[in-house]
Order: sequence, then C-alpha cells, then structure tokens
Amino acid sequence: MFQEPDKSVAYHCPECGAATLNISAVIGGEVRCHACKWVGTHDELLMAPASPLTAEALSLFMDEIQAVFREISPKLAVILVRWGFMRQENIRTELPAYGKRIGVAVSTALLCAYRDLRMKKVRHNGG
Repeated sequence: MFQEPDKSVAYHCPECGAATLNISAVIGGEVRCHACKWVGTHDELLMAPASPLTAEALSLFMDEIQAVFREISPKLAVILVRWGFMRQENIRTELPAYGKRIGVAVSTALLCAYRDLRMKKVRHNGG
C-alpha cells in the first residue's frame, strides 16, 4: 500500500533537523536523511506546517538554536554533573550528545507550538 505525502506538512530529520529526506512511498517504508545519514520510519520524522521557510532558512534556524546552546552549555554541564547525568571527566565527550538532543527537542517544541498556534488561528478565523 502506498501513501501520498501530505503537502500541508513539512518533514524533517529527527536527528539533525534537515529537510533533505528520501521518503519511501510505501506505508511503513524506510526514510533516509541525506544530511546525517539517519535511517528510520515516517512515524519518527519531525513534522511542521508547510511554510515559506526554505531548507536554507531552516538550516539557519537550527544554527541559531545551536548558538544558543553553546551559550548555555557551561551552565548546563554544571547541572548535568550535579544531578548525576554525567561525570566531570566526561563533559567533553558527553555534553555534545546532550546538546544535540536538546537542540532537536527545542526545535520540535517550537515547530509544534507554531503549528498549534497556526491551527488555532485558522479555526478561529474560519479558514
């Protein structure tokens, strides 16, 4: 069985946020990210309302999220060590993994909030 892509939604890699994906038309088929080589399923993709944002604009957005993380990473490292998520001697190797996941989570939350607010506005305006 094949699935038609939803044109009202933009799909992004859950690992790196890239929109350069090879999505199988077969339901439950494989999805591959050209940017980071992630492989998974359609259900794992990040989804956001289709918008005039280009792949380049999304990349710039992700760069800004990464810049914010670089600013807060020293404080985050202190918290993660204090609460036992990592050891002081592992900060250099483990903090980037936390940063990557936090960046994806923040981006996902922002895109979901945008979608929810946009849908609410559309329903409110009768559109």
